[in-house]
Amino acid sequence: MNDSLIKTAFIFIVSIELLSFLPTAFADRGDTLIITGNTVNLRSRPSPLAEVIKQLGGNSKVIEISRFEEWVEVTTDESRHDYGWIHQSLLSSIEGISLAFPENGQYEQFKVQYLFLLREYEDDAGIELFSGIDLVDTGTLQIIASDDWFGIEQQQRERYLSEVFDLWKQFVDTGKSVSVEIIDSSGEPHMMMFK
Repeated sequence: MNDSLIKTAFIFIVSIELLSFLPTAFADRGDTLIITGNTVNLRSRPSPLAEVIKQLGGNSKVIEISRFEEWVEVTTDESRHDYGWIHQSLLSSIEGISLAFPENGQYEQFKVQYLFLLREYEDDAGIELFSGIDLVDTGTLQIIASDDWFGIEQQQRERYLSEVFDLWKQFVDTGKSVSVEIIDSSGEPHMMMFK
């Protein structure tokens, strides 16, 4: 083997090992992160030239969805599906974030999966379906339907509800009751699935 190739391979392996010891601004999908800059731009794509969706103040909490190179895709609010990209240098991980329902620590992980599912739905329907989600108790979700939700066919609404319910069941402890309720913006219930 060529000595130059062996040296290059060795340097590459050592570099990867050294990088694993460096602190990162994030750990995994679903982690809660905090914004470290005074005012940070939430962007539509992982690029400093991408459109600014909104600005977030320092110490705001966000939830990691995914990563691309030095960019982190985040959701900005637990009850809404606002999401965008922030450069990792402007984020820091938080230790010991307590959830509203500590016995259901899977809720944060569920929300990440839910956001991916919601994107698929909205791409499929071409409209905004839900405007928020709320954990009522350890097994019960309330999803706030948008006005557009009521304009789609009943069969399609039932399919969306069923898929969200099936996803939620995966995150609720075995033996506990599970329910997903679709409500309107005034809190009136319209659809529900439970087990």
